[in-house]
Amino acid sequence: MRISELKSAAKKMIAPHKSALYKASALILVLEIIFLGLSIILDLTNHEDAADNIGYIGDLLIYPVILANIAMIAKIYQGKDIESRDSLANYSTIRLFGKALAAYILPGIYVFLWTLPFVVISICSFIPVYLNHSTNPLLVVVFIVSLLISIIIAIIKGLQYGLNPYILGDDNTVTVNQSIKLSKDLMKGYKWKMFLLTLSFIGWFFLVPFTLGIILIWLIPYYNATVYEFYNHIKSNTVTSEQNTEEIVEDSTTEK
Repeated sequence: MRISELKSAAKKMIAPHKSALYKASALILVLEIIFLGLSIILDLTNHEDAADNIGYIGDLLIYPVILANIAMIAKIYQGKDIESRDSLANYSTIRLFGKALAAYILPGIYVFLWTLPFVVISICSFIPVYLNHSTNPLLVVVFIVSLLISIIIAIIKGLQYGLNPYILGDDNTVTVNQSIKLSKDLMKGYKWKMFLLTLSFIGWFFLVPFTLGIILIWLIPYYNATVYEFYNHIKSNTVTSEQNTEEIVEDSTTEK
């Protein structure tokens, strides 16, 4: 399915539920503004460390709402009713809140561990150049190559884990590690398509600061629904492929 078709299908699917979805995404925007405002105030009052910390805390507290917004999209595709208050579902119990935090933190840890060897190499090659104020060609090359490799790995792994929140939204019985593994399996052969899909929204994301973030109220459900449409598409393709494989195996067994 082409990206334009995914977007068109997503728009049609969420159209009857715009009111609840826009209220839910507006909550994300309000929370972002609150934490940004607190960070700016702390920064202006010479509390730079506290400003940085409030930013990290804000990310941790907002992600459960982002994950709940994706779960709302999943419920629409499952034919269930949604309400704007569903965006706070992950705050209803400690278990759900902890799971949402794990869904935010674990993929980042895995990406960090994958890139760590090359980050260490790039740091070790940079330190002698920096301390000695020299431009050893070999060290410079090692630094640049290892840095580029770490960036490439981070992008690839980020794409592999990209469906993690959508899998959790689709089935809240799976664990975070199970959803990460399933995301890796589903994304085999689809990482480039996922990259292009994300890139197709880049123009809208550029408009966010120029609209003071207001466009996010419309953009968040649109983007989430499009990626969920993509997830549904490759999930159905995987199921069909597995069924065809089983049929071929059964036929060959029967012939024997």
